[in-house]
Amino acid sequence: MNIKLTNSALMALSEMVDAMGISKEMTKIEGKTNEEVGKELIGLFFTKLYKAKKQYYNFIIEFKEINIEDKNLTEEEIYNKKIEIAANMDVIELFKELFQIEGISDFLSLT
Repeated sequence: MNIKLTNSALMALSEMVDAMGISKEMTKIEGKTNEEVGKELIGLFFTKLYKAKKQYYNFIIEFKEINIEDKNLTEEEIYNKKIEIAANMDVIELFKELFQIEGISDFLSLT
């Protein structure tokens, strides 16, 4: 399985992390072990994710490359269908796939 993080998905991920506002809180975990940092990141992610709902779904749309081609639908209807698909994806499988990308943990720890 060739899992990649495209530039558009990276931009969506960056926007999501920014909307969550966790960058400021990351300074509190400097000097901790990798395991402690991982636990802190997971905790911050899940306690702040609600702040970035739209950005989270946009990231999934980009990461999973969700495309809908239907000439009978408006752009808004297509976007809403993409959101519906993203909202109903198996989150555990999504995270497993995401963390298989080399360097993703490093990227998230730099935010």
